[in-house]
Amino acid sequence: MTEELLLKSVQMAKDGQQKQARQLVDEYTQQNPFDARGWWVMANIVTDPDAKRTALIHLLELKPDNAKARAMLEELEVESVFSLGALTSANQTSHPFAQNPKIRIRTANILLVGGALILVAILLLGAGWYTYTYQHSGLFGLFGPDLSNEATTDQYSMRYPEDWEGRVVSFQTQNQKGVVAASDRLDPIAQMVESQPSADTAINVLTGGNLDSLNIDVSNESETSLSSDDFEERLHSFGAVIFAPVSQGHLAQIQLQLDNTIQTQDGFDLFGFRINANTETEDIKIGGENGKLTLFHLSVQIQKNSMELSSTDSIEINISYYLASTQHHGQTYVFFMVAFEESPGSQARTARRIIHSIRFE
Repeated sequence: MTEELLLKSVQMAKDGQQKQARQLVDEYTQQNPFDARGWWVMANIVTDPDAKRTALIHLLELKPDNAKARAMLEELEVESVFSLGALTSANQTSHPFAQNPKIRIRTANILLVGGALILVAILLLGAGWYTYTYQHSGLFGLFGPDLSNEATTDQYSMRYPEDWEGRVVSFQTQNQKGVVAASDRLDPIAQMVESQPSADTAINVLTGGNLDSLNIDVSNESETSLSSDDFEERLHSFGAVIFAPVSQGHLAQIQLQLDNTIQTQDGFDLFGFRINANTETEDIKIGGENGKLTLFHLSVQIQKNSMELSSTDSIEINISYYLASTQHHGQTYVFFMVAFEESPGSQARTARRIIHSIRFE
């Protein structure tokens, strides 16, 4: 009789009587739970994925080597991966993925690790911003040199790189103080600045009015203790800064002097010397006040027959002037930096960092 139930259920399924066929095969599997044939018929008759899966699992428990049943179950599981309902339904207790704690644990771990990485990134960015802004760290050179030195007057303070020297100076004919800093040869520069009546005249000296006080020292040292490579390296890394109060009239004179220097020397080509010049301007904050920064770049090409050069046919000297100004409590302040650079503007980041470090008292 039981065999007839199974055969009859198969025939009804072929005739399209799925409901009646399901009832018969249910009755058969209840009477014969250890007969793999009943579970195979059940798996092929039913359309519900859970019922089909249950029938295949029972069959494979009885006949683990049934390749067709295993292939059908694997195909069913692959289909369930792409079924949103199968993945999200908490009530489908027979769903092996829903009951698999490894999947839930893996997802939780991914979210936990991702959240931890985001938190670490936020903390690192915050620490970097704090050290850059308040500790004046260059973050291992990523944002320029460390500004670990500081010069302070009763009106303002300015920081400068750790391998520079700096000091507060007084001008001869005005009761004003300025800050001077340099990467090298600070003493002659500071003496020259202090010998001037005001900051504008000192800046005019550094922009071409009279560079003897600076050039003689560099040249003499190059002839005695510096090799040609060391001398060339110095021409690629020297920097000197002046920050001081000035009058509006003096600021206009400084700007005029720099404009004239750029205009008169741009395109100069004579006796192996070739000069190219350009100017850039940008807005900048100085001690919290709005200011303007102008970058003047001079690129000087010197051919070998113009001076003694042992390693190359020519040498390139890049000179940049960085001029920034602002007003604080009605007083005009000027920042000036002259730099010998490896390429035009290569010390611009240093200039901007020093400007950002300025604080008014």
